[in-house]
Amino acid sequence: MFKLTKIQKRTSTDVPFYFQANPQSKAYIQHIVTKYINTGLLKSSEWVISEDGLEATLFTEWQSPDEFLKFVSDDVCIEQQIQPGQIYDAENKIASDLIADIIDE
Repeated sequence: MFKLTKIQKRTSTDVPFYFQANPQSKAYIQHIVTKYINTGLLKSSEWVISEDGLEATLFTEWQSPDEFLKFVSDDVCIEQQIQPGQIYDAENKIASDLIADIIDE
């Protein structure tokens, strides 16, 4: 299993995180469900906001690192989530850190 933790930090709660300001479309959600969740490639995904609201942490578990690479290479994901999120975060000075762990089962 491959665990990926994405920690986002902002300086003020006046600017929402990308996922708060831009809800995913039904078509995008259906794409993720069909291609990644129903197939067992994406095992779990959960956002947690810190008490002060300045950090958002996304915990995801993938079947393997290769499955995560498929997601970040998926044109639908790039166009509808990854690229717009990166632009939004840069424009709003939201920093991100990634922590990756491979877990032997």
